[in-house]
Amino acid sequence: MSAAAPKNVARFLEWDTQFFGVRIATIECAAIGDPEWRTQLAWCQAERIECLYVLMDAQDKASAANTGLADASWIDQRFTYERETAPLPQGKPSKATLRHARTEDTPVLEALAMVAHNDTRFWKDGRFPEERCAQLYATWIRRSLEGWAEAVFVAELQSTPVGYITCHAREGGSAEIGLIAVAESWRGEGIGRALVERALAWASEQALPHTRVVTQGTNRGAMMLYRSAGFRLVRSQCWYHLWFKQP
Repeated sequence: MSAAAPKNVARFLEWDTQFFGVRIATIECAAIGDPEWRTQLAWCQAERIECLYVLMDAQDKASAANTGLADASWIDQRFTYERETAPLPQGKPSKATLRHARTEDTPVLEALAMVAHNDTRFWKDGRFPEERCAQLYATWIRRSLEGWAEAVFVAELQSTPVGYITCHAREGGSAEIGLIAVAESWRGEGIGRALVERALAWASEQALPHTRVVTQGTNRGAMMLYRSAGFRLVRSQCWYHLWFKQP
């Protein structure tokens, strides 16, 4: 029988564990004090955790080290953007046609997903196999098409999808953009902006008053896109990965 996780502390991630083949847990916190950190480490040891994702409110690395993360690897920043839901004025005209994704789009979207998200924290960690990192996003877009997302829109050129965006309705009456990608050869053509416009229109159609999106700190293009679309930064956090040596 598994040990009970401390309340509001670490929790076991079954899906990540099965997907990557290592026992993974996660914790989100504002900061970590030494007594709490010892409790978390003891729970990880009892649960035979091999990797702990730590999501902490943004602070400098020295402060993080002082709160018990000296042995963890800083991976990336996590920025949450939000804006009131309202249709955007049309930006740069896009050559692409936007439409709802269809089941037959799955192979093309999976192939795009496998190469479009290689700047994310799983790739940066260096301990996860690259082929599994690529497959993670192929799985993500496939599950979105299968109903995990409330809506998936594609940008199409010459009858071929060259970009996508996934939309979710969250508890509390907000919309969330999940994945967004544009094929590298078509970036800079206004397709990303058009996809965000369509996501905001969808959120407005669903009467969801706020729309948010999360991106990583190294994705400057995404941050510029969201700011240009009227999103404002509402939270800044840091990802750390702590790997444990197994006996």
